[in-house]
Parts: sequence; structure tokens; C-alpha cells
Amino acid sequence: MMCKVTPKDTEEDSAVNENALLIRLEKLSLYKELSNRCKEDLSLHPILTLIQNVGEYAIAISKSIIINMREYTLHDDDHLFSMLYLAGKLIPKDTLERLSTADIMMIILSIFLHDIGMSPEGELIRAWKGQLSENELEPYKNDIAAFQRFRSGFVRELQEIESFQKTKQYAKAQLVEDQIITNYIRNTHADRARKLIAKD
Repeated sequence: MMCKVTPKDTEEDSAVNENALLIRLEKLSLYKELSNRCKEDLSLHPILTLIQNVGEYAIAISKSIIINMREYTLHDDDHLFSMLYLAGKLIPKDTLERLSTADIMMIILSIFLHDIGMSPEGELIRAWKGQLSENELEPYKNDIAAFQRFRSGFVRELQEIESFQKTKQYAKAQLVEDQIITNYIRNTHADRARKLIAKD
């Protein structure tokens, strides 16, 4: 039996996610300091809304990192909140109090956004793998050319792929290909993050 999702359901889910995010944020020394400043100066309140919105966005994107980065540390909301917690621990209280509101906001936003480039669109990955039709490839020509330049540097791996394909060990060939793609994602994620931030 199919369950129909109504606008009310999605609004309730969103409210639950916002509340869960806010509960976690309120435990962090960085956010507490920022929140206190916003209580003293209501004109700063949009900063808290921005942080919550960016937090939701980053968490949503981080959930798909595991698809292409299976062998790496889990880059999910726990990873983001661990980094936020550690940043708060590393900054002494007297230093935190001397930081500007903009500085604290940028630390939090930077942590939320630092890995968003690790989750490229599925269609882009399919373009790198040559799994799209000629028409579908058109918007990705520059991306494909950059990936092919990167890929050509993996001489030993490309020889392994060719050897596996000759012996019809396609799963092994795909594993090596996926490793090259994983390396490319890691090497280019900062640039991809900048583009995502500018776009969204």
C-alpha cells in the first residue's frame, strides 16, 4: 500500500528536522555565544536563521557522500557536529568572547559547508563513467575533459582496468574505476563546494 505524502506531512517532517538541528546547535559553545549575542541585539537574529538553514542544507547533502566515498570516514551530521564541538573546545573562552559575531558565524558556516563538494550529482558521475547518451553528455563536456585529464595520471590503475576487462572481470575493473573517481571527488571537492555555495 502506497502512503501519500501531503504538504502537512512534509511541513511536520521539516519542523522535526529543524527542532532536532536546533537542539544539537544549542549544546555547542560556539552557537551558545552567538545566540546570546543575538538575544542582546535583535538585529543579529537573522544570523541564527542563516546558520539553521545552512545546517539543514549541509546535513541533507552530507547524507549522500557515502554513496561515492564508502571507504572514508562517515561524513554525516555526526561528523559535522563533532567538528563544531571540537572547534568550540579548541577556542578558549576568553578568545571566543573576543571574536566578532561575524567570526563566530563564519566558523560555524565553514564547518557546515566544508564537505558539500564531496557529493557531486549522480548524473555528473555517470558522465565521468561514460554512462550518458551523447545529448545528455553535452552540458558536462568541460567536466568530463577535466576528469579524463585527472584519470590519465593513474597509469597503473588504467592498466589494471584494461587487464580486468580483457579477462571479463568487470566488477574488479569497476572497483578500480570507482577508486579513481573517489580520488577525483576528494581532489576537486573544494572547487565544487565553491560552485554549490555560489549557486545555492
